[in-house]
Amino acid sequence: MSLTIGACPVGVRGFKSHLPHHLSQRRCSINSLVQIQGEHQGTTHTLWGKHLSDWTRESSIREASMRLGTAWATKFIYHERFVFLWLVSFTLFFVVWVLSYLLLPEGVLRGRLLSASLLGKDVNFLDTFVRIFAFNFLIGGVLVSIVCNFFRVAGLPLSYAAIWGQISLFGILKGTNSFLYPYPTMLDSVMGFLRTGLWEFTAYILMASAFVSLGRYEQKSWLSFETTRIPESRSLSPGEKRGYLLGVVILFASAATETLAIFGILP
Repeated sequence: MSLTIGACPVGVRGFKSHLPHHLSQRRCSINSLVQIQGEHQGTTHTLWGKHLSDWTRESSIREASMRLGTAWATKFIYHERFVFLWLVSFTLFFVVWVLSYLLLPEGVLRGRLLSASLLGKDVNFLDTFVRIFAFNFLIGGVLVSIVCNFFRVAGLPLSYAAIWGQISLFGILKGTNSFLYPYPTMLDSVMGFLRTGLWEFTAYILMASAFVSLGRYEQKSWLSFETTRIPESRSLSPGEKRGYLLGVVILFASAATETLAIFGILP
């Protein structure tokens, strides 16, 4: 193997004689990148260039993630954020539903979730409706949409990750039929999803998308605990306010239809 230093090959006679001494020294100092040329392979590997390329690629990925997260949080207008979050969330839901149906035993989570003990037994229509709506609004309308939106990770609103976690859990519940009132057939499960689950999560997504401007603290990555304060802030737009209120209305209607189904008023 022969060693070359930049554009100044070592061992090539007569090359320096064509240039003044000070110019050849300057050219060698500027082109001081060390390369190893393989005689048998016929290829040149630049060690420093490889490390620089790897570092640049990793930095570009981090920066692209930050830019995309910031766009989700601040630059996309409200209906664009809603459509994006809705499509990703329900795609994830259907994938988890199918996989859990194929891979997990039926009823594996029945009675094991905190919501089962919090909601308690269904005594009468009004009591059941109030408890369902209050629980869903507390989770989706307050904890996810408001509290989680105070935080971002790599530019991504934490509310998005919370919704993806919730809808994945819901997919497992659907796939394993782990509800307190199990569906007798798959068709009934699908109809139940179209009646309540679809609208509950649509309401969550409407409300979470509306409050992303609340972001105040940002964590650089999921593996980092370093948190910085977000300097910029803005008030909610009229569209975001209407979107949040629409989410509350949908959540209200969804709780009503779920209660009607529990008491056998709806099929």
